[in-house]
Amino acid sequence: AKEALTWWLSMRDIAPPESVQSTWTEVATTFAAGRVAQGLVYGENAAWIASDESKSRVVGNVGVALPPMQDGVMEQAEAGEGYIGYYDGGAFGLPVTSKNQDASLLFLEFMALPEVQEEWAVAAPRITLSSTYDSPKVAELNEELGGYYDMLKDQGYLFKGAPEYPFHAQLREATAPIFYDILVGNIEPGEGLDQMAAKAEEELSNLGYRE
Repeated sequence: AKEALTWWLSMRDIAPPESVQSTWTEVATTFAAGRVAQGLVYGENAAWIASDESKSRVVGNVGVALPPMQDGVMEQAEAGEGYIGYYDGGAFGLPVTSKNQDASLLFLEFMALPEVQEEWAVAAPRITLSSTYDSPKVAELNEELGGYYDMLKDQGYLFKGAPEYPFHAQLREATAPIFYDILVGNIEPGEGLDQMAAKAEEELSNLGYRE
């Protein structure tokens, strides 16, 4: 983790100055403005960056690729031993607390119609209905994005969502201030990660997960 974070932060020296304070929104607008050659960009921004000339200056010049990896990482991910990146997929759900479950289910059935999902998959751009991979509009945008949907279809299993831990949100918030200090250069990556690990253990103890 220390080696990976050190490498990642080395990119900061050649990145636009706003990068150290960018959220996923600013990362996308920086990319769309043509201020970077490559970046780790949320998939939800891929469609408009690659196709909306009113917002993006890089239309026609966008491609997708898997993130950089050290030797052996891909093999481990393919074997199910970890994953290569965060996957923010799309899905629909019905809360158990819903007071109108029948009506909600009917709406979900409508949302899951192929003709609705084709538009959803292009706008999101995420796939929640597998058949939309082969729909005309998705196929067209897939070409513009340099195979984005092909990558989701063929290599999406290499990514995972947020850890399914009940304490995930609490640990994220507890360690975030330290991570921000690492990003702006107030703390060296190695020292910062050690502090984050210690803070995580402290928070787990506070939450009752450690004796």
